[in-house]
Amino acid sequence: MVDTMQASRVLYHGNVEQVLSHVQGTGGKVDHKARAKWIVENRETFPFVWWIVDSVQRGKVVLRPDGIEPKEVFRQPDPYSFMSSSKERGLTQNALRALVQGLKGVGDKQASHFLYSIGIEGYAIIDTYILDKLVEFGIIKEKPKSLTSSQYHAIEQRLKEWCDGIGIPLHLLDMLWWRG
Repeated sequence: MVDTMQASRVLYHGNVEQVLSHVQGTGGKVDHKARAKWIVENRETFPFVWWIVDSVQRGKVVLRPDGIEPKEVFRQPDPYSFMSSSKERGLTQNALRALVQGLKGVGDKQASHFLYSIGIEGYAIIDTYILDKLVEFGIIKEKPKSLTSSQYHAIEQRLKEWCDGIGIPLHLLDMLWWRG
């Protein structure tokens, strides 16, 4: 789908209806019209977000516990000053996720999944099967019906602490539980 959209230039220049014709039929429970609208709306922001993510992957921007926090991410006057200060100060893991979440249609789980999928460790993908395992292992008492952002982060933190305590890296535990 993305290759076709790039080749036809719809990805970069198409309107919502043109993008919609390409995203209809993709999987998931998302509203396809909303997905098409998000693609169009994210065109301006995505290159900046991708620059930051790529810079973290290449080690040009370091993830630090004392780096730029999520609250500071969107207070920067312009992308260039943010890029400069992120190179100097580094980012916290939550600030990196907040940047990805700044894209329309991306929530906690999607941002974590994206960062995890491109090899940036330290994020939990809190999905239904993970919640089931967290209850099974007594890490949480009951499976929530839905998760707010603060609940997501609290559960992720408990899972990280539990992983540290048993000596299994978070990303490996996710893979073990996913494989079953």
